[in-house]
Amino acid sequence: MNSAKAELLEVRKLCLKIYQLYREKESLLGITRNIQSDERVQKSTGSGGLEATVLERDRIQKEIDKAMSLYISERQQIIDRIHQTDKEEYIQVLYKRYIEGKSFEAIKREMHYEVSYLRKLHVKALNAYIKTM
Repeated sequence: MNSAKAELLEVRKLCLKIYQLYREKESLLGITRNIQSDERVQKSTGSGGLEATVLERDRIQKEIDKAMSLYISERQQIIDRIHQTDKEEYIQVLYKRYIEGKSFEAIKREMHYEVSYLRKLHVKALNAYIKTM
């Protein structure tokens, strides 16, 4: 059961990585836009100037896109396994807990179950999730 829980908790890390890579990509675009619009930049700056900077930015952005695609795919595989569990309640509990990152208290308000019942349901849902692995 611990391996299932660890895999499900990995979704939060994947979302964080995706978000950070997205921000980095946007940051790179902003930096090069500023360089391109700055009239004081001379063509002979450093090793290759503006063209080299833009080429390097494009290379890094392609690496970022590749990593983001991998993380999004991993996240989707976990969501697909959640959807393969055999009961709607299991899907709801696992999705709300691990994909949406909600506490049992928040899930209680949405599903109208007691926390003690949700914890039992969570254990059963994890066992069903193990069968999909």
